[in-house]
Amino acid sequence: FVTRPWSLFFLIMACFSAAFPYYQAKRSSQKWTLFYIPVACVAVAVPLIMMGGIPRPILGVVVALLGAYVLYRRAKNGWKLPEAEPGERLVEG
Repeated sequence: FVTRPWSLFFLIMACFSAAFPYYQAKRSSQKWTLFYIPVACVAVAVPLIMMGGIPRPILGVVVALLGAYVLYRRAKNGWKLPEAEPGERLVEG
């Protein structure tokens, strides 16, 4: 099941989709949330790179590079959590 690229792609998407509500609730209060989007990008890129043809592997490399860039920017900014927008209530965890 996980050796087929499309099956792996949808399995990864299902896992990250199931974890997304927890990520949303904690994104302004816990540092692990800074890794959610970059890790999701790299994880989704793996089955795309495994697929045949030319466009999908290229798209996979682009998505992986996007994840790496976001991770680099967050490291460069000192792993700071996002500030709350005016009027937005921070969730205490």
